[in-house]
Amino acid sequence: MKNFLADIPDSKRITLAVSAVLMLVVICLQVHMICTHVFWRDELQSHLIAADSKSLGDLVHNTRYEGHPVLMG
Repeated sequence: MKNFLADIPDSKRITLAVSAVLMLVVICLQVHMICTHVFWRDELQSHLIAADSKSLGDLVHNTRYEGHPVLMG
């Protein structure tokens, strides 16, 4: 099996390595931010409606008092 990095010049390999490390850092930061995110009141309302709905029809029914219409598409 041929090494796919063998044909790439050293300067490009360094750029690829730095890009990969930076991408990994960004992904780790995003995962941390998502896991530690505190819901605001408007987000919590939507989350609770979705969590309490057992089906799609139930979800549509539970959003009847929300301030925006349900978009079905």
